[in-house]
Amino acid sequence: MNNIIGFPNIGNTCWLNSLLQCLFNNVLFVGLLDLLPKCHTTELFIQIKEGIDKGQIDNNMFYQIVQLVQKQFQIGVPQDAQEAFLYIVDILCNETSIKLKDNELETIKKISSLNSWFKFQQYTKSFVYDAFYTQFHFKTSDNEDRYEPLLSFQMLYQNTFKESFQEMFEDKDVTMLAPILSIYIINCKQISAIEVLDDFELTCTNEIKTIKLQYHFNSCIFHMGNYGGGHYIAVIKRHNKFFLCNDLTITEMKDMSIFTKMSPMLLFYSSQ
Repeated sequence: MNNIIGFPNIGNTCWLNSLLQCLFNNVLFVGLLDLLPKCHTTELFIQIKEGIDKGQIDNNMFYQIVQLVQKQFQIGVPQDAQEAFLYIVDILCNETSIKLKDNELETIKKISSLNSWFKFQQYTKSFVYDAFYTQFHFKTSDNEDRYEPLLSFQMLYQNTFKESFQEMFEDKDVTMLAPILSIYIINCKQISAIEVLDDFELTCTNEIKTIKLQYHFNSCIFHMGNYGGGHYIAVIKRHNKFFLCNDLTITEMKDMSIFTKMSPMLLFYSSQ
């Protein structure tokens, strides 16, 4: 993935343009497309990948992605890149899941964290779940074990990014770590600026083993204006350079002043 190409705006689709810039900047997501069972949605994303490699995105295939996401909403086109992200991953999970074999089921049910994980997937397996979902273990108020898979970390920003991040993991153990992490800052419109972490380490521990993963900033999405309207842009990091993606216009950033003027609403981190 050497090319950086802008996506067409076919009518208030900046929310999707920005999201696709983030997804296709992630080599893990791009590599995932070749592993997934072929279906309508993966074929569309593969076409976009090929278009990026050639340096040209066809408006028709982009329109099909818009239609795919729009169908999942009851009213109108989504105004939130976060919602679009949740729906796209959900669609990919549903379309590419494969039923577990009997011998796999027997092994899984012996390990509580794994059993909970695959029960969440309705005892199917999917590369998409593995790529995007993270599972927490914690004790309920009546001291019961609970395992909760999360696609996107819902972060309420406090005094610093680090403190807010640590609060998300308070009293919880990570039993599954996804290679791609997304962080949704719920109150980003009330924060003038944040100091984004460029990298951090997380530890995953279950009955089988302990894994430590180092995560690096990959991309983020900003929303300009009010929630009822406004405009979405993305910032991606590639080869230690930062690029501002505004639909078809892609420019290398000379400084990081954008992070002192507004707060991103959605951030993506990758373990590679």
